[in-house]
Amino acid sequence: MTKRPDLGLVLAGAGLVVIIAAVAIGFITVGGPGAARSERLDAAKMERMRDIARAVSCSMFIRKDTPADLSELSANPPAVLGGAPPRNTCANFDPMVLRDPVGIEYARIDSDHIRLCADFLLPFDRAKTRRRGWYRDDEFPGFDKDRPAGRYCYELKVGA
Repeated sequence: MTKRPDLGLVLAGAGLVVIIAAVAIGFITVGGPGAARSERLDAAKMERMRDIARAVSCSMFIRKDTPADLSELSANPPAVLGGAPPRNTCANFDPMVLRDPVGIEYARIDSDHIRLCADFLLPFDRAKTRRRGWYRDDEFPGFDKDRPAGRYCYELKVGA
């Protein structure tokens, strides 16, 4: 008598190959846990940059000038003195980021333009990010640029 191969073992082996291939394709397409961590760190850095830009924009609305540096802004944080600031900027930033910007450099260019610089772990591709559904930056159009990994500076208009 001939012995027939165990069909369950063959199917289990084929299933294992399919699972391994799916995981490998997922890592190639999306990136692994390290890429996801880098993406989150870059997103947090961008949010800190937005907070700084909002605070400077609020200061610009109230004082009609951009601060010379972040210590000037954190020592005298903007407060709404009357009227409604554009885009609700005065109520929409984390004041803690002014005291500790964590890797973000601020420079005043002129009375209504600033430069924010940081080191990024990953490049930013605006079109790819929009397809994934979480891209947003209508508040400061200067952030709406593709950028490489590494050091990058954004120049933003913060005046009305």
